[in-house]
Amino acid sequence: MTVIEFAEYMKKVSKDITRLRQLTDKTQDSANPDIFKEFETDSAGNILPDIEAIPDIIPAEGLTDAEKKEMSDIIIRLGQKQKITIINLDRRGEIYDELCDKAVSVDEFISFRKGYGLDNTDKPMSWEDIARGSYGKFRGGQASRQFGVKSWFRGLFYSLSPENKANIYSFLAERWYDRLKVLDLIDDKAFVRMPSKSGNPADDKAVSAASLEKLADAGKYRRSDKLDAISDTLEMISKYTQPRYVKRYFDTDRDDSLDMSVQEKLESLSQLSSSEDEYDMLLKRLEEEDPDTAAFALMDTMFNGNSGFRMFATGILKEYYNDIIWPDIESGLAYAIKQYFETYYRGSNIGKSLIQGQKSDQVRPEEGKELFNKIIYLVMQRTGIPSTGDRLPNVGDSRKSQIKYFKGQADPRGDFTSAVRKFNSKSYSNKLYGRTGSNYNPLNQTLFGPDDVDMLLIDMFNPKGIIGKVYADVSKLSSTSEGDVIAWIGDYPEAKLDQAIILGMSMSDFYRKNDVDPTILEVIEGLGKDTKKALDDYKKQFRGLLLGKDFADYLDYEFGYETLDVKSKGSSNPGGKNFQWENNVFKKYYVKLFKWKCYKLFS
Repeated sequence: MTVIEFAEYMKKVSKDITRLRQLTDKTQDSANPDIFKEFETDSAGNILPDIEAIPDIIPAEGLTDAEKKEMSDIIIRLGQKQKITIINLDRRGEIYDELCDKAVSVDEFISFRKGYGLDNTDKPMSWEDIARGSYGKFRGGQASRQFGVKSWFRGLFYSLSPENKANIYSFLAERWYDRLKVLDLIDDKAFVRMPSKSGNPADDKAVSAASLEKLADAGKYRRSDKLDAISDTLEMISKYTQPRYVKRYFDTDRDDSLDMSVQEKLESLSQLSSSEDEYDMLLKRLEEEDPDTAAFALMDTMFNGNSGFRMFATGILKEYYNDIIWPDIESGLAYAIKQYFETYYRGSNIGKSLIQGQKSDQVRPEEGKELFNKIIYLVMQRTGIPSTGDRLPNVGDSRKSQIKYFKGQADPRGDFTSAVRKFNSKSYSNKLYGRTGSNYNPLNQTLFGPDDVDMLLIDMFNPKGIIGKVYADVSKLSSTSEGDVIAWIGDYPEAKLDQAIILGMSMSDFYRKNDVDPTILEVIEGLGKDTKKALDDYKKQFRGLLLGKDFADYLDYEFGYETLDVKSKGSSNPGGKNFQWENNVFKKYYVKLFKWKCYKLFS
């Protein structure tokens, strides 16, 4: 046992002993405390009460059958001979490596996390311990660090402009609303599914909307109030997720922000109310009659709660960043490095054969492949980042430390001059020499030195530099990239979009009902498979009604939507890292590590 586990074990032993004492007391006779009372007499001198009526001994209460079994179980537990070995907490790395090597189950990783206190998200942790808390997802600190930095950049990308962010989220809400309408999952405008008596979903019957209307007129069908409420809420979502409302929600600095507007109204209510009941009554009226309050409450739930929409939007945006933005950053920086040396070190042939769009791993060794990642990792803050006294990396605020690292002053591993010297020592015909003044002539064979490194660093960290400009352009959300995101979402395969929406709803419902860590990928993958089958079965069983003329006319007339695209293909295995939460193992650490306010959008 670890020290933590042993402490918990001793707490259980203590509870067992206390409970055993209580049960034992119920099996034993006890002296009657009344026999020790002082004698009392009545007016005639008679002793009260009658002494013979007071038993000396109170018989044992006795145990119920359940208590007898409980007592037996406790005795067995306490009687077990155990040899307990206390494992020091500093062995957690060794134990974790063993678990990874054995490819143990998630349950065993959970036990490991609890045993070493890695499930305590209120305390700062090192990158290594974050990895050890990842259920085997990360082998070491380097992997968790890269994941963390990537998450940080994603937070930066999606959070700089409230207006850009609002337009993206508004479009996502529109697509979400569209698909729920086309799938007829809320309104019953195509059909109503009637459960069969057999309990088998395959035997369920579908009643068309036209037939349902006739049944309602005949008094044989009544739509449930709950379903009406859900449908009304969906209409509110369509109304209040328009860009003009979403912008006011995200931009808290504007004079007409929703947050400020609602807070002022709530303050007025508190002053006007003479009692708590009156306040509740006025608040209910405010929610029903005031558009700002309704919009704020709805969006706060959608964007920050465990809602299906939040999980859907998170998955879609993470996929875009992981598949589009992050690769673009890496490939863009690689080509910029080639351009930098081509501009200032013409004739050095560094990255000469690299084509735009290729990453650094495609640079030829003789063209300086080993130099590229040193530059890329520093620009993207993967290296050269010091730790605080709590071993927390100061990502985002470490420019001076990174410069010292790149010069070899903080860590010899970061020394770029040394890396160039190592490259030049190899048998390649190509070499990288230093500049002489403002010129570069490889024939001079000047040593690549501090001045060259200084010039390179200035370019790397300058938004107008060849290298720095690339990072600056792709690390923030602009109106141009906003358009790219929206266009990408608009072209997202219809079937995959349906899967993401249903998976988001399923995850929301699952985590609301089950105490399961949402960082466990196996759970998300399992939900993905289940929801894929459910959605496929739904479309197959009710395809005729979803494509029927009456429903098609309704969609076209009311919304301008088309019916299902039966040719659109979904994912064979939806659910995965894009839908994986980063809260328990990562979120709280990242808030402490990076201190960015908007990371909640990607938790």
